[in-house]
Amino acid sequence: MSMNSFPQSFRQLYHWLFSIPERSSDPLRILATGKWRQFETRRLLLEAALHHPVTCLSQEEEGKLQALCAFNIMESQGYISQNDEKEFYLFIGAGRGSTQMSILNNDGEVVEAFNIETGYPKEGSPNISLLRETALKVFEIYANNINLIVGFDSIYHVLKHDCPVVTDEGALPVRVTTNGGDFLKLGYLTDLYKNTPMIVVRNFVTRDGEIRKISFATGSELLIDLGSGNANLVDPVSGQQLSNRELPSDWMSNDESLLEVASSLRSLLNDAEEFDAMPNDSDSESE
Repeated sequence: MSMNSFPQSFRQLYHWLFSIPERSSDPLRILATGKWRQFETRRLLLEAALHHPVTCLSQEEEGKLQALCAFNIMESQGYISQNDEKEFYLFIGAGRGSTQMSILNNDGEVVEAFNIETGYPKEGSPNISLLRETALKVFEIYANNINLIVGFDSIYHVLKHDCPVVTDEGALPVRVTTNGGDFLKLGYLTDLYKNTPMIVVRNFVTRDGEIRKISFATGSELLIDLGSGNANLVDPVSGQQLSNRELPSDWMSNDESLLEVASSLRSLLNDAEEFDAMPNDSDSESE
């Protein structure tokens, strides 16, 4: 049977899999989260099509790194202090395929991470019952010993229309004046912590005038955050998304859609090269 007798999508995938790979001594990191954890074969096919490593970040790692990032930012803004009356802080973030609730202590150490296998999909609804069940576990263990709750990522999008979130790209307040009771639309957790200080953010401006975003990205080199529904080129220093691509929702089962994901990632890799080629402020000053 000739290669031309196969469907076009299969022929494209074949040629991408078996063409000569591009060489890179220090490849830009592509970190996969969300539903990619459940579809290892699709991740491997994607990696082969790109000729570029695609690393799966566990839900536990993602949640802990995001919580550590959030803790450091909130501490730098004066929201967290060693003199705080209570012992713990709660950080909740969510994506299309998963939700994480992380508990940190006054020293910025992760005490416990609750990883929930439901998020906020583009089509459909989250498993609110599972989220409520997990929130109740958190309350049973930590009760009213939580100083501050910080919500981010999809939590922001759920609440942005009806609740007093920090405006996207707006400045953080001098102090947190909102409580869990201001965010009851979430449908879980906040009803248990109605009087606990809570802040919900996406992109925000810190006291030093920098735009920041809570992220699991670490280090100083650009990386690609590959989620269930989006791929983003991220600057780990600020957490900012420099470039974005929306992904087809059926890449788990449709080869043509998987090829679209590969094309989007290749485009982001090209964007990264362009950003890296731009002179930074220190270069301009030295010149």
